[in-house]
Amino acid sequence: MRVVGGGAVGMRWALRSPVVGALLICGCVGGLDGSVPEGGPTDNDALDTDGSISSFLGEGNDGGASDAGTDGATPSMCKSSPEACGDGEDNDCDGSMDCDDPDCDGTSACVKQLVYVNFDGPVIQDCTGQPMYCSDARHNVSFAISDHFFKQTMDFAPYGGDGAKRADIVQRLRSIYAGYSIEFTTTRPASGNYMMVVISNSSGSNHGVSPLDCGNQNKNDIAFVYKIGSNSADLISRYAAHEIGHSFGLHHVTDRNAIMSWDSNGSAFRVGTLSVDNPCIPGGTKGTKQNAPAILSTTL
Repeated sequence: MRVVGGGAVGMRWALRSPVVGALLICGCVGGLDGSVPEGGPTDNDALDTDGSISSFLGEGNDGGASDAGTDGATPSMCKSSPEACGDGEDNDCDGSMDCDDPDCDGTSACVKQLVYVNFDGPVIQDCTGQPMYCSDARHNVSFAISDHFFKQTMDFAPYGGDGAKRADIVQRLRSIYAGYSIEFTTTRPASGNYMMVVISNSSGSNHGVSPLDCGNQNKNDIAFVYKIGSNSADLISRYAAHEIGHSFGLHHVTDRNAIMSWDSNGSAFRVGTLSVDNPCIPGGTKGTKQNAPAILSTTL
C-alpha cells in the first residue's frame, strides 16, 4: 500500500506491504510514542508541519532531537538517500522502488542480462561430469570445447589489443544493444548470473561460436569470438554482438546489413529472412522472417 500526503512542508510517507512487514517513512521522521505529534490531535507522527522533529525516542519541548515543534529550531530529519536498486525499499521516496525507479535503469541489479566481456584468456573445460550441453560462465565450462574446438580443455590466448581498443569494443557493444535490458562489464562478477563472451586471439574454425538459447533460458551462457588477429574494434564488436545474439535465440539471416548474417557488414539487429531453420521461432523455417528487434525486446 502506498499513501501520499503531507503537512505544510509537503511530507510524504509510505507503508510497505504487510506481507513484507517493514515500515518505511519517507520525508521527515516521526514515531508512535503516545505523545501528541506536530500537526494533529492524535499520535500518528507522520506529519511534521513546521520543519522540526517528532522523534522515535519521544517528543519534548527542549529544542533537541525530540523537539515537538514548539520553537521550530530543530531542523527536520528528512530522508534523502539515493535509490539502492535492490533492497526492497523506496530509498529516495519518489514513489518508485528498486528496478521500477528510473534511477536504477541500466544498473547491474536491474538489467535482465549482464555480459562479462573477457579479454584475458580464460581456461574453459569441456562438460566432463556436467550435462552434455553445459554452458556456464560461472564455472568456465562449455560443450563447445569438445564439440567445436575438439579438446577437453581450451586455454584461450588473451586478446592482443590495448586498453583503448578494448574499451572501444565494449562501447560499440553497448551501442549495438542500446535500448535492450543488457549491460556489459570487463570485470568478472563475484556472484549472480552473467553471460561471458570470450574475445581471444586463439585459432579455430570460423570466427565465433555460441549456443542457440531459445528465450535466454540460461543466463550464464558462454560465447566465443576468436581468430581475430589485428581486426578493427568495429569488426570485433560486430562478431561479438552476433555470437551474443545466438544466446538470445537469434539465428542466421540472409540480409548482410543485419548483425545476424553470418557474413554481416551491418551494425544493427533487423527483421531478416532466415538462412537456416530456427527452432526458437514457431514456424521458423528457412526462408521465413526473423524479427530480431522484437525477439530481443521480449527476451531482454
